[in-house]
Amino acid sequence: MDVSLHDSKKARKIAAAVSLLKQQEMAILAVTRPYENPMEVLNVIRKDQFDLFLKTVNLSLSTNQTEATVCRVVNETMYDILATANTYIKFPSTIQEIEALENGFSAKTDYLGNNRKIPCFGCFDGKHWATEHPPNSGSVNNDAQLTKEGPLPGMLEEVRGYADCRLLDDDITVMPRFLLADNGFKLTKSVMEPYRKTQLTTENVLFNKKLSAVRVRTENLFGVLTSKFQVFDRSLKLAPENAQALIVALMIVHNVQLGPLLVDNSQPSVVAYPDPYKTPEEMRTALKNYVLNN
Repeated sequence: MDVSLHDSKKARKIAAAVSLLKQQEMAILAVTRPYENPMEVLNVIRKDQFDLFLKTVNLSLSTNQTEATVCRVVNETMYDILATANTYIKFPSTIQEIEALENGFSAKTDYLGNNRKIPCFGCFDGKHWATEHPPNSGSVNNDAQLTKEGPLPGMLEEVRGYADCRLLDDDITVMPRFLLADNGFKLTKSVMEPYRKTQLTTENVLFNKKLSAVRVRTENLFGVLTSKFQVFDRSLKLAPENAQALIVALMIVHNVQLGPLLVDNSQPSVVAYPDPYKTPEEMRTALKNYVLNN
């Protein structure tokens, strides 16, 4: 990673990106261009070798470039990182990955150190970042479309195909694999959500609090991303396809920093059980009884 001013071509590209994007997080993207293989820069980011990035940036600050060159370099960098999306942004594809995620969520604790006992394998929500968009296209980006027209329904159906119900640690409750969401989504056996206002009882309110304490981690993540990548703190003045590419590229950088999911493939999977519930409401009632009584 020895970059000098004598390497004029690389130095110009680095300096061009830096001159446009002053935020630290975007500088990380800018200096990826010296790498022939995008995987190299992802490995460097994962090792937190940010001092190498800063040294590279400092070597290139004295070079000026036109706006057209800057835009081209930034765009190339963004799409280089985007090309690794299938590696760093992916849905769990094995029963071992599902179980590792479930164990992680079940082990999350409250402020007293008690396990929250929510046996989901993930949480999801819709996030809207303001950007320029084609006329008459606003309604295609609402939360409900995520579960109707996006890939999520198909992915959840695949999970039901290879990950059957399992017996929870109370030795009574049989539970299908599920995600957590808010009331902006439809209640299904694959997506559990809090009770709505018209359904509130004392028990349901307590269940909602426990469920939301885990689900809110999705909201916390959006705050973390906005703090880490301050470009999200304002409207994105980009074409829709470039705005989407930027968002996904920065999600990749975030996931690389988190590191891979730790999966123990040596452990046998839990015993599979048939689904005992006729409706999602029955399943949510069983989940409520488990959460409130354990």
